[in-house]
Amino acid sequence: LERYRYAQSRVGRPVPEGQTFNARRLVSSSEAYFGDEATMGEASISRLLRAGQARFLPPVWLVQAGADLNVPSTMIDELVADYAQAGGELELTAYPGEVHGFGHRHHPEALRFQETLVEKLIAALRVPHNAPDSGSPHRAPSPVIEPRSTPDAVLP
Repeated sequence: LERYRYAQSRVGRPVPEGQTFNARRLVSSSEAYFGDEATMGEASISRLLRAGQARFLPPVWLVQAGADLNVPSTMIDELVADYAQAGGELELTAYPGEVHGFGHRHHPEALRFQETLVEKLIAALRVPHNAPDSGSPHRAPSPVIEPRSTPDAVLP
């Protein structure tokens, strides 16, 4: 709901060069998906966390593009605080000056993001999150995916 209202406040305002933010599209997409503000509020991750309705709290890596017009920093701050308060493990990595979708590009910060993403995915596939020593009772059981033993499996 916060993002929807934020987008409404940005409709018709100029978008800085290099940004791909389309407030009007975000408003109409939100309305098409959720239908109304009451449903948007009910679907809020932070609201669900504060209400104690989260069934599982998997480890989260959250990336924040510092110049992102699509996701206001207040939403990121709220989610980080609410996830921690609920007992979840959340790692926030900030990329100052980057815009929404920067990870699809080919400049130094995007390449750093891509490298970190691959490292985190490989690590996640190797560690069973449902192991007894995983540290959190909130984690959903997840299958352990073993690397294939065939020669074409390339994992560092």
